[in-house]
This record gives sequence, C-alpha cells and structure tokens, in this order.
Amino acid sequence: MKEKKYTKQNILDLPIKKNFASNDFYINKSNEVAYNIIQLWPNRFQTTNFVSIYGPNDCGKSHLVNIWAKKNNSLILNNNSKRWVLKSLRSNFFVFEDIDFCSNWSEISIFNFINDLKASNGFLLVTSKKPLYQLEWSLQDLISRLKSFTSIEIKKPNQNLLKKIMIKQFNDRQLSINIEVVEYILKRINRTYQSVSDIVKLIDKISFEEKTPLTIPLVKKALSNL
Repeated sequence: MKEKKYTKQNILDLPIKKNFASNDFYINKSNEVAYNIIQLWPNRFQTTNFVSIYGPNDCGKSHLVNIWAKKNNSLILNNNSKRWVLKSLRSNFFVFEDIDFCSNWSEISIFNFINDLKASNGFLLVTSKKPLYQLEWSLQDLISRLKSFTSIEIKKPNQNLLKKIMIKQFNDRQLSINIEVVEYILKRINRTYQSVSDIVKLIDKISFEEKTPLTIPLVKKALSNL
C-alpha cells in the first residue's frame, strides 16, 4: 500500500486555540526589545506615538499585538476595515497587522489616518516582515511618515527559544510531546520560526489522521514529507 504524502496544502485545516497571554511569551535576546516596548509603551515609554515591529513569519508578532491590544483596549485594523475615519472609531489605540502587501492597503488612507492620529495624540502599532520604509510604497509622503516610526526588529532565534516555541505550539494544539522528541526534531530542521511552525502543523496532521502519539517514528515520517 502506497504511503500517504503530506503537503503544506493539506496541513492547514486543524483547529487551534492560540494562547496570547503575556506570561506565555518567551523572552530572548532576539525579541526582548520588542517585548519591553510592548509592556512599557505608551505609559512608561512616551517618546513616540508610532511603533513598528518587524520580523519573519511566526516570530511572535501576533502574540505581541494581542498583548498590547488587550492592555490598551486597542482596535486591530486591516486592509478590509470599512471605516478608517478616526473620529468614528472609539479608541485612541490602533494596530495595523501584517501590512507587507502594500497593494492590498490604501496608501492615502494610511497616510491620512497617521496624520489624524498624530493630531489627536493617538497611538499606532504596525507589524510587518520588513522595515516599513523598505516595503513597496509609491506615496513618498507616506514613506517619509513611516521612516519616523520607532522601528524594532525581532531577530533570528537561538536553539533554546525555538525549543520553547515548539513546545508552546504543541501545547496550543493540546498535544503532549517529550523533550527528547523536541530535541530530535530541532536537530533536523532549519533554525527558523517558520520551520518550527511547519513541522508542528505537519506532525499534528499526521498524528490526528493516524491516531498515533508523538513519537520519533512519527516525527521521521513528518520530516520525510517536508
């Protein structure tokens, strides 16, 4: 019987309840500056009204956004938000999450929103994969505004952080895994946030479909399907 081939296409459909609690964010040299800003700004870090946090996929930006949004009762806006007129939004704290795909966002709307927010002494947190000014904007006035943001990078993780992230992602999926199995996996994948997320999703998929625990034989099968 031919063994089933698993792909990224068919590992995205399992439900997951992510935990965005502040005390479940793992702090490391790669992300401690971003985490400290989220905790201190704006009450104890008052030098800016506009902060940008950038870094690769699955590096914890959404976790930080949710911590900050909950703490400040902020609104998370996206390119599908129907009303960006500041006076119609009952908040002084806002988030633009994953703003990388410039063509999906109205540049003039962003520019006007930032100007209105500045005039009203509001606060805006923006996340992206790259520094905001390096994205493919065409409106020069917007680029100039984005360059004035306090910009913070989430850097590449070390082995210890990846181990904690992997365990958390399995916990979010209500899966129990031995530390020996985690260490086995980490020795055999790229040391990136994305690689951890990809292998966790795939192991979850295989374990669910085959009704098997998270063992090294199952991990070997997952690794062979990457």
